[in-house]
Amino acid sequence: MTPLRPASARPYGDAIKIITAAAVLLAPAAAARAQAPANTPTPAKAQPLGVSPWVSPESFAFAELRPSRLLAAPLAQYLPIEVADAVGEKFLGAPLSRLVSLQAIVEPPMGATPFYALIAKFDTPVSITHLAPELTEHATLGELGGRQVFQSQHPAMPSIAAIDSRTLIAATPAMLKKVLAGSDAAPVETPLTALLSSRPGETDAYAAVALEPVRPLIQLGLMAARSEAPPETHRYFRAADLLSGVELTVDVTGQHDTTLAIHANDAAAADELESLVAQAQTQYRDLVVSEMAEQRLQMAASEDPLERAMARYLDRMEAMPVEEFDWRDGPSQFTAIRLKAGEANQHMMVWSIGVVVALLLPAVQAGREAARRNQALSQAKQIALALHNHHDIHNRFPAQAITDASGRPLLSWRVALLPYLEEEKLYGMFHLDEPWDSPHNQSLLKYMPGVYCDPSGKFAKSDGKSHFLGVAGPQAFFDGGPKGRTFASLTDGSAKTLALVQVDDDHAVEWTKPADYDAAAHHANPVAGIGELHPDVFLAGFGDGHARAVPLDIAPQTLRAMLTVNGRERFEFP
Repeated sequence: MTPLRPASARPYGDAIKIITAAAVLLAPAAAARAQAPANTPTPAKAQPLGVSPWVSPESFAFAELRPSRLLAAPLAQYLPIEVADAVGEKFLGAPLSRLVSLQAIVEPPMGATPFYALIAKFDTPVSITHLAPELTEHATLGELGGRQVFQSQHPAMPSIAAIDSRTLIAATPAMLKKVLAGSDAAPVETPLTALLSSRPGETDAYAAVALEPVRPLIQLGLMAARSEAPPETHRYFRAADLLSGVELTVDVTGQHDTTLAIHANDAAAADELESLVAQAQTQYRDLVVSEMAEQRLQMAASEDPLERAMARYLDRMEAMPVEEFDWRDGPSQFTAIRLKAGEANQHMMVWSIGVVVALLLPAVQAGREAARRNQALSQAKQIALALHNHHDIHNRFPAQAITDASGRPLLSWRVALLPYLEEEKLYGMFHLDEPWDSPHNQSLLKYMPGVYCDPSGKFAKSDGKSHFLGVAGPQAFFDGGPKGRTFASLTDGSAKTLALVQVDDDHAVEWTKPADYDAAAHHANPVAGIGELHPDVFLAGFGDGHARAVPLDIAPQTLRAMLTVNGRERFEFP
């Protein structure tokens, strides 16, 4: 359960991200020490394993990383070692390669207050006075039990103390008091300690979660999820009641197997769990593959070669047989992953590549979206400038619709704008005295100029759907009258008056249809008629010919002011 963090805690949130990234880099940092010259200090030998003295009867999760054991992992030297040490020096006052072990202990939350502790053991002296301000600005320096402590001012944020000259602890305030007071207490048998006592000897990394202490919280979460999940998946929620714990053991130095072990409550629970897995395998194609069928068809027809390739890959995966898992490893235990001693080292490069891909893929996707958004922004500006060119020739902007003699709307202003978008030939093909959906005019939908189609949308140009709508209404840029507005009528200022908005796929319209964004209909919630095609923003063209991205969380009153030509509102652009 993640608590809401106050605004004052945000800088520490950034530090948490840095520490997390540093943890990923611990292995390569340690490997560098293995390749270092003989006069380079080597990390101290890791302390023997055992049940951590800081694990309490209420603890349900424990994890430990032992960088000193990773000295023999040669592939780790290819990762950014220097960055890891620099992060440690900057934020902790010691290189991360001097870290002997990093332990994490978690207890069930008390209401919105989490209980967690991180214990870092170094082979060189460390001090909380050397911590970077980013880690301590949410706390004040004081004393607790005779120790110097940065005491957190918020119950969800960690206090930081030195257990001894080489050990730092960061824990929520209540957890810190508990850990410092109970470190000398005799161990108590609990579901978590039962898992810890049976783990193998020294390994590079280890994590265990006992589900019994948090089963009520899990059941509450599943109750909420059940209401959203398809009925055919409800049977699998039963698995949470059958499991007692999970263990992950990682060893890339070749002395132990790397395993992911799943423990059932007993043999009967293991039998039921095995049956659920078998049912899930048989339902896979009906439930998952069929739901992806439409998406695969869309990707297969995409203009993007990467999406077409992904569709081919999914087709190939669907054709592959589903193999039976032989993963039961005892009366009440399953081993979902097992790499024999030494195999993990062989797989380390593959894992490293996977991590890099996982980190880079969102950046690549974000880059592609940024490129599409910039292209769409250029299109919005092109349309806005075409409106200006129309005004230069006719001394007014185009009317919202081309109408018949009685004033009935026939074709959109987007058709009237064609000559100013270098589409004179297409303009000449329309029957301007017929409605947009007449047999002849409807046949021209597929020739929509690309400028009206946002590249982030799902429609191709030949679909004839426009993502760019005029702002329409009695006080809007397109007022529905037989003649278009003039610059003089934009009394709020052309630079502050929205002429057109880019909408998402659900609000797109046939480009020749005299249909637009109705400002009056969306007065209460202006963004409701726009949707979200680009993350967090929509694109807009203004009366003076410029275009910009407008935040979707813009204040409604500000957006309403931008939608009128003569409301005399005063506002600042977001």
